Amino acid sequence: SMLRKADVEVEPVLLSTKDHGFIRQSYPMTSQFNYVICAVKINDKTMLIDATERLLPIDMLPERCLNDQGLVISKTNSRWISLETKARSRTTVQTTLNLSTDNVLEGTLEYSRQGYDALGARKTFISKGKDEYVKETFSTKSWEVSKSEFKSFESINESPHELHSVTITDHINEAGNVLYIDPFITAKLQENPFKSEKREYPVDFGSASDNVYILSLTIPENYSIDEMPTSKVIALPEGGGRYIFNVNRNGNKINITSMLSINKALFTQLEYPILREFYSQVVAKQTEQIVLKKN
Repeated sequence: SMLRKADVEVEPVLLSTKDHGFIRQSYPMTSQFNYVICAVKINDKTMLIDATERLLPIDMLPERCLNDQGLVISKTNSRWISLETKARSRTTVQTTLNLSTDNVLEGTLEYSRQGYDALGARKTFISKGKDEYVKETFSTKSWEVSKSEFKSFESINESPHELHSVTITDHINEAGNVLYIDPFITAKLQENPFKSEKREYPVDFGSASDNVYILSLTIPENYSIDEMPTSKVIALPEGGGRYIFNVNRNGNKINITSMLSINKALFTQLEYPILREFYSQVVAKQTEQIVLKKN
């Protein structure tokens, strides 16, 4: 009503939220709908908007609304409209660490988030404050966080950034003159989220996503690299997703990039076995370690 008062061309869209189930278009039942958003026409383009989530940009619907199709109610052109979002969820973690001679890792962790990943971080930061946010972020780690900096957490049209200075004493296993280092200080896929062999329903990720982890590790001069993970690319059929694991060495510096991309929101039951195997291979790849030997 407010948009119409402002002479904006707008129509209501009925939909079913994720927790209410999929709409079956062949069954004309009003009980299938439980939510309303707006379809706004601007310069011959239609934008779907919802005013209930103040920490989302105007062109992003709440995740609960991303559920297949909505029904546009119009005096002249009632129709179904896709609720699929073009926004991607993306988290990038850049880790820069130095290994000391007493097996302590010191350096920085920098987080950058976009899309729905930014929303979750903003909600926690604004509701709990900086100190509690840092405490919650590292609640499972026995690290020393000496300094934290935050940027753009209250500007919804920018990507929030955070930078933490850390000292890590519990991440290296030592056996004689050999060190075993897990390259994933954080952001590791600990287990396959798809444990069941069969699935009766589609897998709904909500939106396409990227999870990027970048490590730059400098090792002492008195250590040499005995073993390193190898680079690898794993892909889903028809561009549905990809995992890129890239390793290179430059002198006494090891650089690793891990990027897990899911390029569509919904995978059918028939695609499930391939998706499950894809994640199994990603988990296996992320278990590989860096092995250093003392000279």
